[in-house]
Amino acid sequence: MSRLPKNIKKGFALSKSKGFTLIELLIVIAILGVLVISVLSILNPAEQTARSRDAGRKTVIAQLGTTIQSFYAQSGQYPAANEAWMKTLIDGGELKSVQYNSNAAGYIGCAAGSNQATSDGTTGGTQTGYCYKYDPTTVPPAVIIYSRAESKASATTAGASGSPCVQANTWIVWSSGLNKTGLWCATSTAEPTVAGVTVLK
Repeated sequence: MSRLPKNIKKGFALSKSKGFTLIELLIVIAILGVLVISVLSILNPAEQTARSRDAGRKTVIAQLGTTIQSFYAQSGQYPAANEAWMKTLIDGGELKSVQYNSNAAGYIGCAAGSNQATSDGTTGGTQTGYCYKYDPTTVPPAVIIYSRAESKASATTAGASGSPCVQANTWIVWSSGLNKTGLWCATSTAEPTVAGVTVLK
């Protein structure tokens, strides 16, 4: 058997120690796949998007609450409970433009007959997804502005004693009586009422 020169032997030794075998590569790819699936399940992009939209709704509802309180301070009354309530705020100079709810597929902010503000204040106008209720019988008169929450995180926060609220029963509400914005868990899918919203989380 002929002997190989030393420099050729070194070349073979180096080539054996460099690179990965096919099995090693498959193991690494499998581990990376498991990690990616784990991270995606933790992050849940759809839930993160829903949380972001809920945060936007909460901000808009809080701003509408501040605006409606300012309108009340100026005029001594709240807007009438109809589709034109947001337009009334614009006409009164309290609000600059109509606010629209960021709608996801299948998401309904509130029912059309629930004094949902429309773009032009008419029944046939484009719906905004923000609803309003007014109770003139309370002293002082009280109002709520609301929209349905979308994320599972909102339902968990709105629930009582660590038990999450049913997602379809979770609402983002501003209440003049409580003078704050928060999450409210209904006992059914019925929309909130002025008198019914006594605690916000």
